[in-house]
Amino acid sequence: MALPIEVINKLNEKFDPSLIKKRKLFADSNKEFSYVPAHTVVERLNNVFGHNIDSRILYFTPESVAIETGSIIAVVELTVRSGETAIVKQGFGSAKLTKTKSGVIVDLGNDYKAASSDAIKKAASQLGIGLHLYEGEGDVAEVVEEVASVPVSAGTTTPSPLPTTSKFSKKVTPAPKATNTNAPTNGAPASEKSLNLMFKLLGEQSKTVADFDMQEGEMTQASVSKVINQLLENSTAKVR
Repeated sequence: MALPIEVINKLNEKFDPSLIKKRKLFADSNKEFSYVPAHTVVERLNNVFGHNIDSRILYFTPESVAIETGSIIAVVELTVRSGETAIVKQGFGSAKLTKTKSGVIVDLGNDYKAASSDAIKKAASQLGIGLHLYEGEGDVAEVVEEVASVPVSAGTTTPSPLPTTSKFSKKVTPAPKATNTNAPTNGAPASEKSLNLMFKLLGEQSKTVADFDMQEGEMTQASVSKVINQLLENSTAKVR
């Protein structure tokens, strides 16, 4: 069941220019992108759905990996309710670890919070919130070669996510156990580009990772590539 048209219109409303921030794409880049802070997106969700929203974390980069790589990836599931209608969207976000000049991590917990906030914004964009700010993102061509280079039949290694619950979820899903792989490179975490494309395609086809038998927390390059290939095949089939 779809959301009422008046709700969709409220979600799609463009933000007042005073709320839109700009940030450089890279520290030494002249290119900038526009964004709104996470609290502004949550405020829009609360205003539209009357606080009848919920989110849960499906995956976090394990702490040891985050410290080693200097970055965190989070995958969040967002649920909104309007009357008898419930809509579920998933999104991924990322954040760099904040360090002092001497390399000491300032606040790891805050960095995890930043990654999850970014993921909520991406999930909310699939509802239409601030969608105009994401124009040009998620270019399929940028990840086709990356996805094609990974054998979809390869074994996977599941990182250890945080256990999650949701007041709207039908059951509590325990964190999956790690599985061994014959080829260590196949168990490498999925890249941000691949995750971005996967969740973009999932949103376009109104699906979630559960539709492809992917366990929560199983975000390796091999498993994500397999889902992307299936989603691209679905898109091609529809065009035919």
